[in-house]
Amino acid sequence: MPVTTLGAHTFGFVWSCFAKEALVRLGEAGFRHVQLMATPPHYDPWTKDAELTERLRSILDRYGMSLLALDLASSDINLASPSVDVVDFAVDAYARAIDRAPNSERNGSVSDLADVTLCCQRPTIAS
Repeated sequence: MPVTTLGAHTFGFVWSCFAKEALVRLGEAGFRHVQLMATPPHYDPWTKDAELTERLRSILDRYGMSLLALDLASSDINLASPSVDVVDFAVDAYARAIDRAPNSERNGSVSDLADVTLCCQRPTIAS
């Protein structure tokens, strides 16, 4: 019988602690696959903080965890918006999140992926 490995998401911790504490709690609970909610103040994808990113990477490595996803708050992001400003904000948010992803060393990093390209085609409205 195959063994199912469960993962966890830090979404449930967004209102009670920062990402580093959430990852420690999940690691201590035995989770090895995690998703990180990228919303301030839990984890701010818009502020580059190399020290925090390294601390999160260290926590992932210490508990042997892999980061499966870095999730932006869906209420803040709308790639399908008819507003150019909203779409530009969304694309920038995804680019920053990818750049800041604290993947563990043993699992590589998002920046190791070949040619990650964010593109967006603005809808045109027929007159």
